[in-house]
Amino acid sequence: ACLPACLPARPSQLLLVPEAADRNGDEGKMDAETVQLLTKVVAPGVGVLLTNLLFLGPLPAVLRARKQGSLGVLNPDLFPWVVANCIGSTSYGFVRDDLFLVFSNIGGIYLGLLYLLSAYRLTSSPQVAGRLETQTLALALVFGGLDVGALRMTDRAVREAMIVLPTVVVTLCMYASPLTTMMHVVRERDSASINRAFLAMQLANCLMWFTYGLFTDDLAVAVANVCGLALGLAQAAL
Repeated sequence: ACLPACLPARPSQLLLVPEAADRNGDEGKMDAETVQLLTKVVAPGVGVLLTNLLFLGPLPAVLRARKQGSLGVLNPDLFPWVVANCIGSTSYGFVRDDLFLVFSNIGGIYLGLLYLLSAYRLTSSPQVAGRLETQTLALALVFGGLDVGALRMTDRAVREAMIVLPTVVVTLCMYASPLTTMMHVVRERDSASINRAFLAMQLANCLMWFTYGLFTDDLAVAVANVCGLALGLAQAAL
């Protein structure tokens, strides 16, 4: 038989006085607000810090190479992708009105340009110089065209898709680019070409932004960063 609607579903609820019920409701509301604060303010705030540290990771090695006047073991393949990733992510942040994404990446544009121009000036290899030129020009053409096209779209979802899909691909290429020297690392048993500061920040940064993407239902951010986490672990294993 069914209980009358006026009776509680569980006997234990008979023991709850109104003050206790109100108190439980307030505690539940406070818990929900705490979760919202942690996942939508604290976590992305820490993510902003970690992302900026990520892009600062190569700075000591680049400054050392500039002082020596040679690239040495510095792998420049990362740098065009840093610039493109930061341009795409900053644009995506503006389209979504997400200042956490904007402030995470806008500084990386300038740092990436510093690294890229330094590597181009310091390399003695025509092949490396040619590869940097080709990658940079191609990425600039792609993102320049997409950003201009997105501005002409009235549908916000279409604008977001036009920017975020290539940005996810570029982000994965950025995280995978240190693996271009993997054969050398394995053959010579020398991982000096892998920037350990960038790698450490990559692992921490991807974990934080993956969490943020899950709690904000931003699939693009979640997917890009869980893949970046996997690529970082692959580098750490070398």
